[in-house]
Amino acid sequence: MTDQRDRKMLARVKEMLDQQVEELDTDTCERLRMARNLAVMKAASAPGFRWQSIPFRASHWKPVAAYALASLVVVTVAGWFWFSQPAELQEITVLADLELLAAEEEPEFYEQLDFYLWLDDETEG
Repeated sequence: MTDQRDRKMLARVKEMLDQQVEELDTDTCERLRMARNLAVMKAASAPGFRWQSIPFRASHWKPVAAYALASLVVVTVAGWFWFSQPAELQEITVLADLELLAAEEEPEFYEQLDFYLWLDDETEG
């Protein structure tokens, strides 16, 4: 019974503290940030301080760095294929556009071009 009551009280206290944190102004946040940095610097310069006591050790960052590098490679290769276009294809599309602009036929002719090509294949066959 007391355990459940303690959990409810802790949840309520946490909720109230979270609400108060959200209401902090920027000056107070900056002072807290500076105080934290000062405390970390003092602790790091204290005799007997070991970097292993910091929760973010270099060994924890190795998998993260590997995933970040792999993601960078994938994004780079995907971007390379996405934004590059073969030179022949670029020339063909430019020439096709020029042919369309210089043509004497009406635009409706080009809308039915597939039908005309099919008809031409049927008459040759």
